Amino acid sequence: MDTPPVQIEFIAPVQRALAHVRRVLFDPFQFEKWLVLGFCAWLATLGQFSGFGGNFPGNHSGRNGMNFPGKSPADLVEPVRSFMASNWIWLIPVVAAVLVLAVAVWLFVVWITSRGQFMFLDCVIRNRAEVVAPWQTQARSSWSLFQFRLLTALASGLLFVGLALVAFLCFAGLAHASDVKWVAIALVIVAATLGIAFFLLAVAAVVLMQDFVLPLMWLRGKGCVAAWMEFLGILGSRIGAFIVYLLLRLGLGILIGILLIVAIFATCCIAGCLMMLPYIGAVLLLPVFVFTRSLPLYFLAQFGPNYDVFQAGTPRA
Repeated sequence: MDTPPVQIEFIAPVQRALAHVRRVLFDPFQFEKWLVLGFCAWLATLGQFSGFGGNFPGNHSGRNGMNFPGKSPADLVEPVRSFMASNWIWLIPVVAAVLVLAVAVWLFVVWITSRGQFMFLDCVIRNRAEVVAPWQTQARSSWSLFQFRLLTALASGLLFVGLALVAFLCFAGLAHASDVKWVAIALVIVAATLGIAFFLLAVAAVVLMQDFVLPLMWLRGKGCVAAWMEFLGILGSRIGAFIVYLLLRLGLGILIGILLIVAIFATCCIAGCLMMLPYIGAVLLLPVFVFTRSLPLYFLAQFGPNYDVFQAGTPRA
């Protein structure tokens, strides 16, 4: 592995990414190209964005019928318990079927977004709008990413269940302790600190994987684990630069969010409604998606010619 350069720039990759957005989307402007790239971006962000794709919580105040004056929680739970006790014969298979369907849908979303991320990455690097070619050429890398995401999701779920079980046992044991208050407060503080730290590390890992591990997989034709190992070598040699990069990504994300909010209000929320539509929102937000996909590619290219995906030509199989 080549020795990383001494000087890493942060503004230059932003400028190059903006220039690449212009080349891909506006030089020249082709409506058909936008539709194809928007489709790839939509697949890559399925389940994360429907345009914005966020889940907007409804109004849960008392005015929507959620308050029941004169009834205790036990009065509200009892009818549900009685219904479940008298209908368990058909409720159990229905609940099991719903769970199986939910898992199947989740697996499909993870699989199709793994394919979509490599399709969109390939189109941005090559400045082309194709679906079939990247679907075929990036099949092996997409499958490796799908397996890795599946295993990490399973490991994270088991870790969460284990921590929740430990917390429950600790609090259950404290119920008979003499000085419950201060011990419980200390446990809450420790658990909250560990939870926040774990959350921040998980978010950073997801960002680094999408921004750098995926391009290394595309560039080398490696599996996800091998690409992670190569990236960790780069990360370990210049961890400070990547911390600054993550802060830069955070700042740019906030700036982009502010600009989108301004655009929504400037159009009397018409733009916001369109951005929330599946696929259409991805097409409208295509400049944002191309920019956020291009930025880490230009940042990675600073670590040597072997990491410049734009000069690499056809990725090795």
